[in-house]
Amino acid sequence: MQWRSPQTPIVLARNLGSPEQAVTVKSPDQLAIEDADMRTVILISSSKTRIVQQRQDKQWVYTPRHY
Repeated sequence: MQWRSPQTPIVLARNLGSPEQAVTVKSPDQLAIEDADMRTVILISSSKTRIVQQRQDKQWVYTPRHY
């Protein structure tokens, strides 16, 4: 919270590639230690990252690239 906005999306991807795969998006203030284990990839997004709502139950996290 010292270096990131409270609106910074954090992606938690657990058990990727398996039938138990789960991907969730949270803000830093929603994050709890129980949200991650050794099978979880944690992506902390940049200040440019946006959440795009696809359906009621599905979100995309998008970071524009400018080269």
